[in-house]
Amino acid sequence: LYVFNGFFMAMRSKFTQPGGSIYYFNVDWDPTELSWSDFRGKVLGPTDPAEAPAESLRGKVKAQWQALGLAAEPDVGDN
Repeated sequence: LYVFNGFFMAMRSKFTQPGGSIYYFNVDWDPTELSWSDFRGKVLGPTDPAEAPAESLRGKVKAQWQALGLAAEPDVGDN
């Protein structure tokens, strides 16, 4: 079985150009304390940062993108 992200080809160039980077984190939590749905929606925030709760990671990055040194405000395609 192969799983392929349908958006990969549109996003690929951001990660294959010189100087591009991918950062990832491995997280664990007790699912009786925090459901996947709450982790995805409340901790990470929706894919569209404009819809993300202010206290979510995407909400915080959207609010502080310039101070974080990002080249542009996060959006649906780049967040």
